[in-house]
Amino acid sequence: MNVILLAPLPPPSGGMASWTLKYMESSEAGINRILVVNTAVTGRRTSAYYSRSPFNELKRFCRIQTDLKRHVRAENSPVVHLNCACGRFGSLIKDYLLASAAKRGGAGLVTQFHCDLPAMMKGRTDAFFLKKIVRISDRVLTLNQTSEQFLWDLCSRKSTTVPNFLTDELIAKIAENQIKTPKASASHRESFDVGKVKRILFVGRVEEEKGCGIIYETARRFPQIHFQLLGFVTDEFRRRPKPNNVELTGEVEHGRVIDEMLKADLLMFPTRTEGFPYAALEAMACGLPVLAAAVGAIPDMIEESGGILIPPDDADAAAEAILALGDKNLRERMGCWNREKVRNCYTAGTVMNQLFQIYEGVLKRSSV
Repeated sequence: MNVILLAPLPPPSGGMASWTLKYMESSEAGINRILVVNTAVTGRRTSAYYSRSPFNELKRFCRIQTDLKRHVRAENSPVVHLNCACGRFGSLIKDYLLASAAKRGGAGLVTQFHCDLPAMMKGRTDAFFLKKIVRISDRVLTLNQTSEQFLWDLCSRKSTTVPNFLTDELIAKIAENQIKTPKASASHRESFDVGKVKRILFVGRVEEEKGCGIIYETARRFPQIHFQLLGFVTDEFRRRPKPNNVELTGEVEHGRVIDEMLKADLLMFPTRTEGFPYAALEAMACGLPVLAAAVGAIPDMIEESGGILIPPDDADAAAEAILALGDKNLRERMGCWNREKVRNCYTAGTVMNQLFQIYEGVLKRSSV
């Protein structure tokens, strides 16, 4: 099977780029012909995250469109898998033009929205181009049930929820490292009450949109707890006064992220909007309970058994949740449930098999 994947590759790192790497590392990608048209932003993205150059954006789009057309012409009846971030800078307009180019070239088109659609649709222009993309796609995929319902309400089009996933190798590595990384040493157990929460971890871009202001406010209420934030720190949070018990570690390699997860008592992820966060997924695989805002796919992921859901921007609810998670037995039950949920639902084998069945259906439909 020939698949043209329109998706970003790192650098820079990010949720969609991580998804692309895991896709390419899967066994299904190894036995099929997969061509990646890299849609990643080039240049100094992290320092100009919200102010990209229009000229550079135009150059990037032209390069992507040219690569797409060339691959579609060269391949024999390919499936184009278009991954949409639904971001700013006219993202949906560009995605529609790419989707149109794929269809004009005779390719089957699978479009996947890597976001929480209700939160990302900002006006009539976005809705207009979203409808146009959905209309010409052979299959439409979403990351969560709220996006699936949103598309049905807006476009009267049924979509399929396909979650993010972890590779079997990463899951096995986490299990191996769990044996080597006990939560507390013997001397630690003698000195402290191990039932209490001592280390809370956040992984992601340190900014207001990710709920980091709520983390600061919550940390001030629990000076005895160490809050560690891993990820790129925005200028706003570099300047903002932080509680003494908050550590801004900055960006680290992925192996360090997993190591810190294995040492933590829980993941705190009070983001305002999210598609299907890898931070929460990897924390689940590490056996951590998840304290997170009830947005995007997070309620689908942890349900009622893998953590505690809170409203966005609610420090009082976050504080109450931390008090509840002071019960070590509760944290352990949630962590065990999360590990099992990942093994049953979010492995590469399970999700990639679903994706390639969708591709096969599109090819059969195109050949009729």
